[in-house]
Amino acid sequence: MDEQAKANLIASIQKQIAEIMQQLTAAKEILAAKKGINYITVHHTAGNKTDTDVNVDKQGALDGYPKSSLGHTMAYHYFIDWNGAITHAREDTEFSQHARGVSKGNIGICLAGNFMNYSPSLGQLNSLKSLLDSLKAKYYIDNKEIHPHSYWNNTACPGAYLKDWLNNNYV
Repeated sequence: MDEQAKANLIASIQKQIAEIMQQLTAAKEILAAKKGINYITVHHTAGNKTDTDVNVDKQGALDGYPKSSLGHTMAYHYFIDWNGAITHAREDTEFSQHARGVSKGNIGICLAGNFMNYSPSLGQLNSLKSLLDSLKAKYYIDNKEIHPHSYWNNTACPGAYLKDWLNNNYV
């Protein structure tokens, strides 16, 4: 192999090494951005359309859930009322107890209502879609990592109507 061919080979190898280093740096940035967040789980209150973050907090306190750094006692990170208003109840990386055995690294979102009996409101679905898309982008979460509560535990949650919407839009 002549000197020019050796120089070209060395340059090619150096270029490949630089590309691999860039990929490793990008992978490290993604892992750092995820902050241990790997999943999103969607719930319903199985109660009334009129359930509020205050009602859900009271139930959380009765169930013994610790107060979050944001001052809420609900088990979820986010709550969406019937009108679509979103309450951020726990920091995304803060531990919660919304899905037995799999809550660590798993953001819980709860919608007011019983979606075994009726569909979520358009306001709720618009807010849920916006929130899911935002969290997906922030934590590099794929659609296959978004689940109804029933995926993890033996429950009807989040109800057939919301589960169908999730399956048609994300899962």
